[in-house]
Amino acid sequence: IMRVLASIGRAAQRSGKPVGICGEIAGDEAMALALLGFGFDSLSAAPHFLGELRQAVRRTTWADAQALARAIVGARSPGAVRALLGQAQDSLHVRCLAQA
Repeated sequence: IMRVLASIGRAAQRSGKPVGICGEIAGDEAMALALLGFGFDSLSAAPHFLGELRQAVRRTTWADAQALARAIVGARSPGAVRALLGQAQDSLHVRCLAQA
């Protein structure tokens, strides 16, 4: 599924078309960063996720989002993807504490 999402994002970028995603997947901080790294232009999530999503995006560079996306596409198993997303989530929380 991650490779399909990455393919959609790349295809939209190549064609100059905006692409967005909505739902629970867009509400997860780490997954949202991966989606942005895949090339998605917009995310739509439930209002209770928005504050954390905004902070996650502000605390992450474009290069870091793209690196996460590349690592996910290259992952060899669902467990490896979960581990990468978990590491990204942990990194977000560390950066949040460092900025406090």
